[in-house]
Amino acid sequence: MREAFITQPIRRLYMHYLVPTLIAMLSSSMYVLADVYFISVGAGSAGLAALNIAMPLFSLFSAIGLCFGVGGATIMAIAEGNHDADLRNKVFTLSIAGMSILGLLCSIFGYLFTDQLALLFGSDEALLPYAGEYMRIVLAGSIIFVLMYSASVLIRGDHAPKTAMRITLFGNISNIVLDYVFVITFGWGIGGAAIATVIGALFVVLGMGYHFLFGNHQARFVKNAWDLAALKRTLKNGFGSALMEISIAVVVIIFNFVIMRYADALFLAAFSIITNIAYVCRGLLNGFAQAAQPIISTNYGAKEKARVASSLKTALFWSTACAALLYLLFLLFPRMFASIFASGDQALIALAAKGIRYYFISLLFTAPVIVIMYYFQSIERGNMATVVALCKGFVFVLLGLVVLMLLCKLDGIWLATPFAEGLALLLCIALLRRSPMNKETVKNYFLSYTKAYEQSNPQIQLKIAHTLRVADHALAIAKGLKFSNEEQDLAYTIGMLHDIGRFEQIKRFQTFYDAKSVDHAKLGVEILKHQHIAIDLNFSKEEQGLIYCAIENHNRYHIAQGLSLREYQHCCIIRDADKCDIFQAHCLETTQAMLGCEEKELLGSCLSDAVVKQFLRKETIDSSIRKSMLDVWISHIALLFDIHYEATMQRILQQGYYEKMLTKYHFQDDTTQQLYTELCAFAKDYLVSSSFNKK
Repeated sequence: MREAFITQPIRRLYMHYLVPTLIAMLSSSMYVLADVYFISVGAGSAGLAALNIAMPLFSLFSAIGLCFGVGGATIMAIAEGNHDADLRNKVFTLSIAGMSILGLLCSIFGYLFTDQLALLFGSDEALLPYAGEYMRIVLAGSIIFVLMYSASVLIRGDHAPKTAMRITLFGNISNIVLDYVFVITFGWGIGGAAIATVIGALFVVLGMGYHFLFGNHQARFVKNAWDLAALKRTLKNGFGSALMEISIAVVVIIFNFVIMRYADALFLAAFSIITNIAYVCRGLLNGFAQAAQPIISTNYGAKEKARVASSLKTALFWSTACAALLYLLFLLFPRMFASIFASGDQALIALAAKGIRYYFISLLFTAPVIVIMYYFQSIERGNMATVVALCKGFVFVLLGLVVLMLLCKLDGIWLATPFAEGLALLLCIALLRRSPMNKETVKNYFLSYTKAYEQSNPQIQLKIAHTLRVADHALAIAKGLKFSNEEQDLAYTIGMLHDIGRFEQIKRFQTFYDAKSVDHAKLGVEILKHQHIAIDLNFSKEEQGLIYCAIENHNRYHIAQGLSLREYQHCCIIRDADKCDIFQAHCLETTQAMLGCEEKELLGSCLSDAVVKQFLRKETIDSSIRKSMLDVWISHIALLFDIHYEATMQRILQQGYYEKMLTKYHFQDDTTQQLYTELCAFAKDYLVSSSFNKK
């Protein structure tokens, strides 16, 4: 199955997932609309208003289900792309267990405090009997709803989109049939609708259980599933979806209070009609995003960046096209849609029709926003999805509600959502323009790796500080060379990883001297390969090879021959950046820390003739000819002769550390001091007068 994901044409693969996903979503749409219709017939506008009071419950259940469902399915797909079946099964088991526990807690807590929740959600005393009856039944089935909302995502992630479709379709059709039986035939009113909804959800959960226990499945339950890191990773990736659902619930509650204060129950009934239609529309648009999720995640895990981008574009096109068609229908036939759920109430029809025209402008923005948020989660950029969800669901909608109600009175209630979705789209576009190889992610990876080493060790502290500065130098040099954003991020990444072998070197050998221990650059490459940085930071094979090449060459006397231009450029950048910080570190650190000797030993040593001659030839010093600590010190000064780029030279001049470094020591022997002064003047002239052309 993995091979199909990374080889088949994207459009064909997307359609394979999209069609059954949309059928499942359409069936969900029918059951939601059937609930609204039967409640309007059985309980009138009061029942519709009570239904809107209960809507936050479904957002809560959906938040929990999608947090574990989307988060789990994302990690499962990436793990499969990396041939890691153990991680896939652990995450699957943890997701089911986590949802079950939280769902059970919701059932217990919610059932005990139903009336209090109804009042908290915006009910008044008149609506409380209707809202309380509906919510009490729904809350009893909390665990069922939580698992149901994850079912289609997890089954689809298990490469069974048609199974997900069939299970969802059966549950939703059962709900519709039972709605008619319980509400119309038995006359159970709004309580009958709630019972039908619980039973329909139960059928979906039973179908999911059958698939993962007895069906043709790849994800499996495992006994030893506890893995805190995997759980955190799952929740992090699913949190954006959860927050989006929670924000919907909070916004509905706020709207309920605003409407009941500034309008009346009729307006709330009209709002209920619109929010339920909107729930259906969001479900359809979620389908376009969810169909792309396993494709994007698997290709992301397989480092197929071009296919990831193609999947995103395909999902954006079809989702936006659907949204435009839906809005056109709402714009042309608003009274028709309103009248379906208003049971002939003309005042309710007129009010809802007006709201439909305004409210559903939001669909044109919601479609791309949902796809982009799922994209962020699919490539393990859950923090970006969380930012969008937080701004869209809380900040933007509340801002829109306040501002637009001041400008447009009650019409501002309808316009607040389009306002929020429009701003959310602008935010998504801004986040998309950021390089996917996020610098903060690379920095966090490095800092997380170094936590395994003794933080109180001065040598460890020295190398952590050195690495952070080198990464900043590399980024500045790449910017000075006017490299693309992607190449700048790659230069920063190499800077952050170039000395990663140093930490293991000091742990094993208690020294930074390669000649007495091991080549720290080669050791670093071995560690990075063992740590699978491609999984954590998602580098392509070409980028991995380039990173390894630059790290292996950063400490060589000369850069290896036969490299590509791109490899050579990044080798030069990291070598330049490393030297920039060596000059800076000599001004910040002690002699012992930098040279491994006491200052007294350095000041009492002499220069070797061979070192002086090589220095005057403007060459870096061969370590084999160094005989004294002063030779070592001069070799550090001579690193200036190996600077490759004018951008680096300008940075050295601007910072001034090199010139400070030259005057740091005064040697005991007068002849040595005089010779040292002449060499420093020679180096300073070279620094000031040299003109570099980019190699």
